[in-house]
Amino acid sequence: MKKATIWALVVLMLMALLAGCTQQPAQNTPAPADDATEAPADDATEAPDEGGEEATPAPDEGGEGTEGEEPQPSANIDISETQELELSCWDIDNAWGEDVAIDKFGEFILKKFNITIKTRNITWGDYGEKNQLWAASNDLPAMTTSDVVGGATFYQWINEGVVRALPDDSVMEQFPTLWYNMNTDQVKAFRVDGVAYHLPRMTYPNPDWYCMDNGIYYRKDWLEALNLEWPTNEQEFIDMCVAFQTKDPDGNGKNDTIGLGTISSFWPLWQGGTFSNYGINQGSLLVDENGVVTDSLADENTLKLMSMLRRLNKAGGLDPDFMTHASDDECIDKFCAGLTGVFLKQVSPTHMNTVFTKWQNLQPDKDFFECVGLVTTDMLWEVEGVERDEWGRIPSSSHWSEYYFGSKVTDEEILRYLLVFDWMSSDEGMKFMGYGFEGEDWEYDADGNMVNLLPDNESGTPGVISDKYPNAGCPSLCVWTGDMTQYINPNIDQRIRDWCVEERELRISTIPNPPIDYRLNAISTDEKLENTSNPGEDWALFITDTSDKTDEELYAEMVAKWDTLGHQAMLDSLTAAYQELYIN
Repeated sequence: MKKATIWALVVLMLMALLAGCTQQPAQNTPAPADDATEAPADDATEAPDEGGEEATPAPDEGGEGTEGEEPQPSANIDISETQELELSCWDIDNAWGEDVAIDKFGEFILKKFNITIKTRNITWGDYGEKNQLWAASNDLPAMTTSDVVGGATFYQWINEGVVRALPDDSVMEQFPTLWYNMNTDQVKAFRVDGVAYHLPRMTYPNPDWYCMDNGIYYRKDWLEALNLEWPTNEQEFIDMCVAFQTKDPDGNGKNDTIGLGTISSFWPLWQGGTFSNYGINQGSLLVDENGVVTDSLADENTLKLMSMLRRLNKAGGLDPDFMTHASDDECIDKFCAGLTGVFLKQVSPTHMNTVFTKWQNLQPDKDFFECVGLVTTDMLWEVEGVERDEWGRIPSSSHWSEYYFGSKVTDEEILRYLLVFDWMSSDEGMKFMGYGFEGEDWEYDADGNMVNLLPDNESGTPGVISDKYPNAGCPSLCVWTGDMTQYINPNIDQRIRDWCVEERELRISTIPNPPIDYRLNAISTDEKLENTSNPGEDWALFITDTSDKTDEELYAEMVAKWDTLGHQAMLDSLTAAYQELYIN
């Protein structure tokens, strides 16, 4: 996905998600696993250290395994013979292509595992097409990356023998990080007849960390300038945003400020975790104890939130251009240049650091930490009809995308791939892939925090390892290293890291995690494929509707439209399928 992808791709992917569409499985699709419910990995092996701040070893407790270390396989794998690994991943040629010379970073990896690397490059624009062409000619790379799990392509590749199964569990458990990752409920749901065919490319060590993928920044100094307090109810929130847009909170004598703004794809307006007090409303399909499937984005709790935002827009407190921004950067710039009072965006360290860096460039005379606050759980108002235990944070899988092994990879060959990927996915491996050699490129300070030792770039931003070593230009080969390690990333200001940890733990402890049954995601029906409704897009139109129609009238029209496009038929078919598999 990566979140820096152009906004049109983000919107496209969002629409697909909100519509609940997956590709249709091939005929005779095996039933998904029946043991994939509840929170992730309660029954899995103990999680290895995976880049969180709790996992950061003190300087004398390890983390030294880089330069000069002898190979220490996690499994008893013979690596005496050099083996070529054929790898396909987004923009892998930037790091390992034929035109890129082997540097110290690359030599360390090649020598550590006694391998050579051959690449088949894919990009964000062509990966789907290339994988389909390779698969059609039975020429899938030995390892390829995609995002087809649970869809027609996934089952087709399995049924036609395009991809091979992973080794059985007695082999896989020798690779502790991979073993843990593949035993989360979100991954086990897609085993076919008990057999695993893919490995997840982890985004977070724990799916709970997704709670930081939505949030609310606000201008503390504007509240003070206008002699206002943070609102305690819906109307006060609307009034505050209108004041930010009309009362010259920055004191420049111009009518140039915005009350509420959001990123260009504008999904934080409705997704859970932004306004958690309105309940679960982020587009997840939910199933109750009777096996009845509902769409949280289409329910009446979402109507409550959209009604508030419609009133806000009519009152003049919402960015009038929120639907037409060309990019997230444009929206971020508005906030960081001092034009927006309340801004909806991800609040994890990487994203907050983007805001912080832009702020420093655009308003160097204003202290970010003095001017900006985050809306915490206790600052959200009660909403009529929404009980406290119905508040919702964004639920998601702990991974996005996955990798597969082509059918030509032998049982012996796959072990070297697994050995390499297990290390790259480990705490030690991620630190190396993302930040280089300990003691040379980074070190621990007295408090056990990682500190960058690379010189700053000409622009004054912290140096990154790929500037020094081109072979480090694909750090997310196996996991999304930047996301996995962002809470310990030495290139992010420690104040931001500490702030985000505090906020993350507060959210996890005070906002319920929605009851997602991941087995539901593995069910596909004809009606699910045929559904073309898009509640998210329609809610944006609802917000900007200035007619005299009531909210209830508009909502009834939207529901009727969704049903003509197959929304209720999809829910009914999924209910029947779920009940047949797991209830009856």
